[in-house]
Amino acid sequence: MAKLLSSFNVEETEKMGDFSVIPAGNYIAQIIKSELKETKKGDGHYLVLQFQVIEGEYNKRVVFERLNIHNKNPQTVEIAQKTLATIGEICGLRSIDDSEQLHNQPMEIKVIVKPAEAQYSEQNEIKGFKAAR
Repeated sequence: MAKLLSSFNVEETEKMGDFSVIPAGNYIAQIIKSELKETKKGDGHYLVLQFQVIEGEYNKRVVFERLNIHNKNPQTVEIAQKTLATIGEICGLRSIDDSEQLHNQPMEIKVIVKPAEAQYSEQNEIKGFKAAR
């Protein structure tokens, strides 16, 4: 047993969200958080974009996009650059200096459900972006 340092009121604290996948489809979402992370091998970096659905039945649900912006594999970097260019254009940007420039810009994302495989459970994956209608 562990005595907490101060009283903790469960009713006054936001609870964890639902981590189950959302159905495949198109959703209006916006980037609410972004972070540059180092690869496990330490030989590259990827940008994690946290999208939050902002309309409909799945409002406030979260989907992630990972862009390998520094990687040994040039094809992986090319895909990341194309994705980042598409998102930047949707946000009305000509250049991007900081990923926060992409935050809070509504756009339509196309989400698929990637089936469970080996030790991983099924998960959502973003397969397309376009301007919100």
